[in-house]
Amino acid sequence: TGCVSAARTAVTATVTPIPTANPGIGWTSRTSAADYNWTSVTYGNGLFVAIAQTGSGNRVMTSPDGITWTIRNTPNDNSWLSVTYGNGLFVAVADGGSNSFRVMTSPDGTNWTPRLPALTRVWNSVTFGNNLFVAVASSGAGTRVMTSTDGSNWTIRTSAANNAWNSVTYGGGVYVAVAGTGTGNRVMTSADGSNWTIRNSAANNDWRSVTYGNGIFVAVALSGTGNRVMTSTDGTTWTTSTSAADNNWRSVTYGNGLFVAVANSGSGNRVMTSPDGITWTSRTSATDNNWRGVTYGNNMFVAVADAGGTGNRVMTSSTAYVSSATACNTYTWSGSTYTTSGSYTKTLTNAAGCDSVHTLSLTINYSTSSSVTVSQLGCYTWALNAVTYTVSGNYSLTYTNAIGCDSIVTLYLTITPGVYLNAKAILSGPYVTAAALMHDSLRVNGLIPTTEPYTASPYNKTAVGGSSGETVSNAILNVSGSNAIVDWVLVELRDAASNGTVVANKRALIQRDGDIVSSTDGTSPVYFPTVANGNYYVSVKHRNHLGVMSLNAISFSGCSTSSIDFTTSNAVYTSPTANLPQRKQIGAVYTLWSGDANNNKNVKYNGLSNDKEGLIYAIGISTPNNTVSGVYRVEDVNMDGKIRYANTDNDKSVILNNVGVSTPNNLYFQHTPN
Repeated sequence: TGCVSAARTAVTATVTPIPTANPGIGWTSRTSAADYNWTSVTYGNGLFVAIAQTGSGNRVMTSPDGITWTIRNTPNDNSWLSVTYGNGLFVAVADGGSNSFRVMTSPDGTNWTPRLPALTRVWNSVTFGNNLFVAVASSGAGTRVMTSTDGSNWTIRTSAANNAWNSVTYGGGVYVAVAGTGTGNRVMTSADGSNWTIRNSAANNDWRSVTYGNGIFVAVALSGTGNRVMTSTDGTTWTTSTSAADNNWRSVTYGNGLFVAVANSGSGNRVMTSPDGITWTSRTSATDNNWRGVTYGNNMFVAVADAGGTGNRVMTSSTAYVSSATACNTYTWSGSTYTTSGSYTKTLTNAAGCDSVHTLSLTINYSTSSSVTVSQLGCYTWALNAVTYTVSGNYSLTYTNAIGCDSIVTLYLTITPGVYLNAKAILSGPYVTAAALMHDSLRVNGLIPTTEPYTASPYNKTAVGGSSGETVSNAILNVSGSNAIVDWVLVELRDAASNGTVVANKRALIQRDGDIVSSTDGTSPVYFPTVANGNYYVSVKHRNHLGVMSLNAISFSGCSTSSIDFTTSNAVYTSPTANLPQRKQIGAVYTLWSGDANNNKNVKYNGLSNDKEGLIYAIGISTPNNTVSGVYRVEDVNMDGKIRYANTDNDKSVILNNVGVSTPNNLYFQHTPN
């Protein structure tokens, strides 16, 4: 049983094969077993068999797939012209040779037996049909046909005319032979192979091959102008058809719904095809060899040549399926694994058990790997996955890149522990109620030190959780307006479980509007570089104001900035041993108490170690009306750059007003642990 076209089923499920060319359309050159004059080819029992006119004891080659061919021994070196298959037997006939055995038979295409023809003739063609082998010849007087039921024993038959009968076929219950000679009678037909009737040919062309398919006989010729094809539905009445080109058409066959003819002349167009035998289309032949015979089998057309090529005297055409696939790194197709892009071709078995040629157009994209090294303060949010990291480490992420493959990125992350704080406070000493801002007299007069004052005497605040000695640039000190710098402050983070323990402190700047900012740029939140994420009390202190601390520990994370505003009515920490207000309220604004002129963390007007004594000592006991100007000292409690004991804007009045004019003996303690 012949193979029919079927869709490929062996392609990987993700790929859908698309047939791009049916058999007969596109042709591929194949390596012939030898460079002999191959004249005819047939298909039977799963095997292609070709015969030749030349060669020494080996004028047959066979192939199971039309692609790989093997030379076979022949019983004699006759000029073999035609081969057919029928009834489990290959039969070949010859036009001449060194002996009379112009027939040979084989059950398998490999082992051949010589047979005697009915008569010694130039036997040009043999066919099988209706359980009968029939051969025709171009020589002999009225006896140019012979028949055999077994391929071994032949009987001579009377031909309808002494024409040069070149080809014979069977179809529709009729044997039909065509000739290259004769006048208007180059066709003969027979119902039984024994009795033949002459028929009018459509033209007196040199008809070289005839076949039957789809209810129609088709013959092709070596000669003629634009009419080298004729067709007939019954073998009796013939009509010419326009050939695709006026090439020397040597052989025609039918398969898979298509007539295919091959020629030994023409430039790149030595194949023509037709679905109906009437309308023909030129096809590009694999090479311009002298193509002599063509057959169909196993879903494939196979043609052989008698000259014109070296090592390539076979060409094939089968259903061409193109599959396209895009894969990452590797792709496995029908048992083969590919790692590079390209076009790959396989001959595969289709659902009907027949060969079909498939081309895979493969695009291989590749996974990528990369790394990034990041050092970050506090935390890092990786844009690739929007994950925030607070701990140093190596982190990997696999995602789909732009070409659809895995992209593995490794993040080498170093997190320097640290947290950020936005704090706000108002110092009551320089606060101007009408402006709702602190004045910046120290800055205006160039008295703010460029290095923080708290580490040195008289404050002697040891740095915790980082180094001290922060500095401020002149560019920051030159800023005016509400963001102008008023002074240095000391900001502390204290342990949530024991607020007497300072975890870290930082020397920062306070602006006129109360914002406490980093000395690095004068605008950023205050950064504590060694502090881990957690909860901490926040304390703000000043060199001549009483400090303040948050009521509770607040949450800190290196990935966000924590905030606290000491200027609002929100409750702050209250020491259990102090009963006076923690802050001074001026209108709706809560401020830090000023007046700690001796830095002992209380405000005292009378009694031992009171703050006004520091003022008189600074200006001179004997000269209380003096003014010490252009100073940056703790005694300057209103922070105007001057120390005054008496007269306008004196610092003593600030202390008295804080404790109360009518209660000069009051004592205000700092609630925050020192």
